[in-house]
Amino acid sequence: MAPALFCLNELDEPSVESSSAVTIRSVLFHPEVINEALSFERLRATDGGFTPTQMQDADLLSSFFERRPGYCGQLPLVPATSRRIATLLRAMEDELVGQGNAFWPCRARSYLIETMFMAHRAHSALRGRDEAAECALVGDRDDVDNVITYLHTHYHEKITIDGLVRTFHTNRTTLAEQMRAVTGTSIMTYVTSLRIGLAATMLRDTTVPIGEVAERVGFHDLTHFGRAFRKVIGCSATEYRERFNWMVASRP
Repeated sequence: MAPALFCLNELDEPSVESSSAVTIRSVLFHPEVINEALSFERLRATDGGFTPTQMQDADLLSSFFERRPGYCGQLPLVPATSRRIATLLRAMEDELVGQGNAFWPCRARSYLIETMFMAHRAHSALRGRDEAAECALVGDRDDVDNVITYLHTHYHEKITIDGLVRTFHTNRTTLAEQMRAVTGTSIMTYVTSLRIGLAATMLRDTTVPIGEVAERVGFHDLTHFGRAFRKVIGCSATEYRERFNWMVASRP
């Protein structure tokens, strides 16, 4: 009845009981394509022995391995998230089929990583709603959740406060207060952290050029990206890649 993402692992055995005019796009991948440390055994171990950066990559796959009452891997998606994931999957397919230049393996992986970010966001939102229901929390977060969803599906575009005010038919003060109440930070700080977090993952898990990474996450000025990355992460993008990229580190 609505868009959904199914995060299935190698032990799941899904079956289609009935269907009518259903469109399905699927991607089969091994977790090691994200990071070579992410074997099935280590992901399921109580202590996988991951480094902090490997743990961040493992967390991206939590929606594929976590199972609990009420969650079997199915994530309901709002249309905006569904459209963004569909765009990323088409871009991934284009890279895998076209193999246009030497960066096609890492570029395809980078689109998969962006898709995992979408899945992680949807999974976190679902878990948050479940926890809120269990705690009987009072309060309507729909307005702010819509804004956050927008940020997570448009981070690669230009985002301004005025643009958000027009899109969500509110005012700057109300928008700022609601966002800070839910996230504890300002809108633009949230956007910057979101963009830099995704950029850091691409830098450590792909060899896509830094300039392209910056563009992909919404920075159209490399100098601005460099300043923002250093402020959030504490080092330059180049230093981060040299220190944490598992492909660079594994070279002889």
